[in-house]
Amino acid sequence: TNSARFRFAVHETWYYANTGYNVLGLMLERLHKKPYGGVIEDEIARPLALDTLVHCDKKRAIPNRAHDYMLRSATPELVPPIDVSWFGGAGSLCASAADLVRWEQALWSGKVVAPPLLDMMNGVAPIRVDGHALDVPYGFGRAHGTIAGHRKFGHPGTGAGISGMLT
Repeated sequence: TNSARFRFAVHETWYYANTGYNVLGLMLERLHKKPYGGVIEDEIARPLALDTLVHCDKKRAIPNRAHDYMLRSATPELVPPIDVSWFGGAGSLCASAADLVRWEQALWSGKVVAPPLLDMMNGVAPIRVDGHALDVPYGFGRAHGTIAGHRKFGHPGTGAGISGMLT
């Protein structure tokens, strides 16, 4: 018998975890028969002309790469690069701010996914908690909400002392 159990039933609640992104990265590697970084660079970055979008690697020289600093006795001190390549499909990408804008333009114009999938990414996931309907402001990798009455979509990223947000 299979002793594995799910945490909850479908549409009962939700739980964010990077595991799904890691599995997706592994699936892409198998499908394309190349490492995750190669898939990102060959299948996404080059076709969309995102020149700075690369798989991060502390050994790789990345022009104009942002560096982390910490305060030590009120003095900023450079933190040595951290290898984030092990994040796999759950992160480990580097890109310039300009390429992140180009990414969003490509995504919204239908060059990345078909409009029905984009609608799902930007939609509300309906769940039930204690018998009551609840809409989760997260759909297929995009958190959403409002800022000063304007719709917002994006996703934060944190790990290994680094944080970022694309909204």
